[in-house]
Amino acid sequence: MRTGLRAAHIEDAANIAQLHNRWSLNNSMDDVSRGFLLTSSSPDRIASILSNVDTRAFISETEGVLQGYTIATKEIDHAQLLEWELQPPSSGHLHVQELAVDPSYQGMGIGTSLYEFLRKVQNIRTLSAFIAVHPLKNRASLDFHKKQGFRRAASFSSKEFYGLTNYKSELWLQSP
Repeated sequence: MRTGLRAAHIEDAANIAQLHNRWSLNNSMDDVSRGFLLTSSSPDRIASILSNVDTRAFISETEGVLQGYTIATKEIDHAQLLEWELQPPSSGHLHVQELAVDPSYQGMGIGTSLYEFLRKVQNIRTLSAFIAVHPLKNRASLDFHKKQGFRRAASFSSKEFYGLTNYKSELWLQSP
């Protein structure tokens, strides 16, 4: 079985959107214990993201089957609204907007491999990622990011965010 990590291409957009939607709250509201993504997506949205020159996206695949993906940018979403506990990251930073692993491949190191590949290929010192903590707590994401050496650096709050009220998420950083 051939497994590989590589940059995502426009041709991967449909498969990435399909995996993304398996984890969206619209599809996983009954059981969020394994993790979730806040919104649904579409192949067109993913293709648009992959076309952005400031976006870095990578996939893990086996025999052409998508195991997982990550999408990152140089800018932190809502940075101006963050309440910082730690020093904000400077140069050599990427913000992970999405990370998803097919449920049948969870626990096999795919997420870890994607983060390691992202850091190596992009020569990145620091990664950041938002994790929802209220009203739904993304316990799976918190546990995964703690295991990867991330630590809480800032928080973001909004009265309404993607249909959730009194929303709060935390920005976690991983530095060498």
